[in-house]
Amino acid sequence: MKIDPLHYPEKRLKDLISNSPPKLKQIIALTYASGARVSELNQIKKEDIFKENNYLKISCPVLKKKLKTKENIKRVALIRLDETWLVNPIVSLCMQTKDGQTLVPYSRNTLFRWLKKHTGINPHGFRAIRATHLAQKGFSAHQLKLFFGWSSVAPSDYYVRLNTRDIEY
Repeated sequence: MKIDPLHYPEKRLKDLISNSPPKLKQIIALTYASGARVSELNQIKKEDIFKENNYLKISCPVLKKKLKTKENIKRVALIRLDETWLVNPIVSLCMQTKDGQTLVPYSRNTLFRWLKKHTGINPHGFRAIRATHLAQKGFSAHQLKLFFGWSSVAPSDYYVRLNTRDIEY
C-alpha cells in the first residue's frame, strides 16, 4: 500500500513514533528527521549527529547513482531541539551506539523490509512525508533542495504533495 503524505499528518507520525517499541521508534525518527534514503540511512554514524545552537544537526551522505566524482558529499538535516518527539529517540540511539559505528547497522534490503513490515510505509515514503511537512511549514523549493541534497528543485515536484488548504492565503 502506498502512503500519501497528504493523509499522513505530523500528529499521526508522532503517534506512530510514540506507540512503537524503542528500536523502531529510534529508526523511524532518524529516517523521517534526516529525510535520508535507505541506502544513506545505514551510512549515518554517531559522529554525524551533533547539537549546535537550537538544532540537532544530522550530517547525511548524499549517494547518487550518476555521481561522477568520488568525493564524499554530505548535507545537513536540521531538527529543532524543541521537537523532542524526534530529538529524544535519535539522541537515545546515539547513546546506545559506539563511536565509529553506524546508527542503523542493517543492510539496505533488510532495513527496507523491516520498516515496511512494522510501519506499513515504504521507507522512501518517509522522505516524501518529511518533504511535504517541511513545505507545509513554509520551506521553499530551494530550501528543500539544500535539505535533501538534490541537484535541482525538480524533485520537490515529486516529493511534496500539498492540498488546497496548504496553499490558501
